[in-house]
Amino acid sequence: PYNYNISKNTILAFKGTSGFGIQSFGESFNFLIEDNDITTTATTAGYGYALAWTTGNNETFKRNSIKTNRETIYVSGNTNLTFSDNYLNSSSNPEFYIYSGVNNGIWNFTSSSKINGTEVSVSWTAGSTGTLINSWYLTSYTNYTNNSNAVGVAINSTNNLGALSGSSITNSNGKTQHTLTQYVRNSTSGTTSTYYSNYTINATGSDYSQSFVQHYRDWE
Repeated sequence: PYNYNISKNTILAFKGTSGFGIQSFGESFNFLIEDNDITTTATTAGYGYALAWTTGNNETFKRNSIKTNRETIYVSGNTNLTFSDNYLNSSSNPEFYIYSGVNNGIWNFTSSSKINGTEVSVSWTAGSTGTLINSWYLTSYTNYTNNSNAVGVAINSTNNLGALSGSSITNSNGKTQHTLTQYVRNSTSGTTSTYYSNYTINATGSDYSQSFVQHYRDWE
């Protein structure tokens, strides 16, 4: 269960050099932040969401639009973060900032991008540690030459290390979706990255089989 739910708000912070959209303190809390529209314009400390000295929190972000001049998400505590289907956009700074005092945390991004669809930029301060996982949705659609939906087709996604990362069958609309990891970045200062794309996608039906390679950029 979530201790706090912040949802369906429009938050505007337009005055001065310092003004956060949302700021969280404390430890061992579960937050759900969903369907909010947050805009800040402060030039010194105008973060969209600031996590200050938090420890052991689990914070989930769904379908938010956060626009700032400064860093959009500012992390200065040991917190686990999950982002899915968000727009994060800073006009002049990285969207995701990890402070030097951070020494633990898992930050999981899925289909979260800038407003123009490009990848969120990250500033990982020297001395900080944690794990950042960046993933995207891959929606597969199968049909026959007469344009009717191909139902029950097995879709398998295999990463560049040869590991099966997604397996499902198409529904009545001929579609199925996998969440596929682009890269995992960890170690001190985020200097170690493991990439899992390109992916090989295999489609197998009762009367055919087809395989192709998909690069993560094509999924956005």
